[in-house]
Amino acid sequence: DAVLTRVAWGSCAKQGFPQPYFDAIAQYGAELTILVGDNVYGDCETDGCPELPAAYALLEAHPSYRGFKASMPLVATWDDHDYGINDGGASNPHKDLAKDLFLTFMDAADDDVRRKRDGVYTSHAFGPTGKRAQVLLLDTRYFRADFTDTDEPYAPGKERYVPKNEGTMLGEAQWSWLEKRLAEPADLRLVASSIQVVADGHGWECWRMLPHERERFYEALALRNGGAVVLLSGDRHTGGLYQFSSTDLDVVDATASSFTHTIACDDDGDFNTPGDPSVVSDEACYDEEDARRLFPFIHVNHFGSVDIDWDAGSALVGIRRAETALGAATRDDLPTNSSDRPAAMLQSVSVPLW
Repeated sequence: DAVLTRVAWGSCAKQGFPQPYFDAIAQYGAELTILVGDNVYGDCETDGCPELPAAYALLEAHPSYRGFKASMPLVATWDDHDYGINDGGASNPHKDLAKDLFLTFMDAADDDVRRKRDGVYTSHAFGPTGKRAQVLLLDTRYFRADFTDTDEPYAPGKERYVPKNEGTMLGEAQWSWLEKRLAEPADLRLVASSIQVVADGHGWECWRMLPHERERFYEALALRNGGAVVLLSGDRHTGGLYQFSSTDLDVVDATASSFTHTIACDDDGDFNTPGDPSVVSDEACYDEEDARRLFPFIHVNHFGSVDIDWDAGSALVGIRRAETALGAATRDDLPTNSSDRPAAMLQSVSVPLW
């Protein structure tokens, strides 16, 4: 029943790239780290999918990862590239192989319930009543219906897919599990969805593509047995803080993506030319428009954080730098309050717990 006060999370890490984000999360002082998907890139391109076990092996061999895994509590879900197929859903022929590799990567015990059912969704709870944090890790891949292809590729809001009111995101077994977990008492619920829930401004993968499922999700959250809700998402290769409010629900969706290859600021509107990698976040960047996003996108490598102040009854949900800023002095030469340092806060929003 350890009480959580600092949680880190993030997504989208290419295993062949440097891994300074593990050191940045350790410097931040996280008590729990949540990997929200694309934990490796192992898309299946040949028979038997040797690419996926090779991707895990390369990450496992990295000294930063080995040291981090040995010292830091770690939980995870997956996204498409550790599921074995880009934008993959229920029709992925490699999904059971991917599941076995994922559970082995996570050191899941032989009697782990995920080995006996479809999908990799799971939950964890920390702390006593009054300081109870519930962590729900959704699986938005194993059961998910195919999205509908766009009729206008790369048109704003219709870049790859368009919404349709049929098909499932989670599958009925996972929906039933989720409703039971939300009926359990908690003071703060961190709900990890590998793809964005609240975002409305793009035509890439997100819950908007199945609007009836997103509405069902909002309704389930509204019926929860107490506690604030923070959604943790990834996938986009940019960072952003979003908010959805209705008469029944007020929720922040915090997107942290990516650890290793965040898209640089497009400062001229031409996506075929390189962006400016020194820009953290700026209204001058050609970011997609979305009324639910609170600030401009984060365009440098980053991770997410939740700083919980149980006595004050609030949680600070933020996005932090995953490595020393490009062109900055070495970490040890930077002032402790410098925004160029690893783990420096870049954006944040406060969420009341009750």
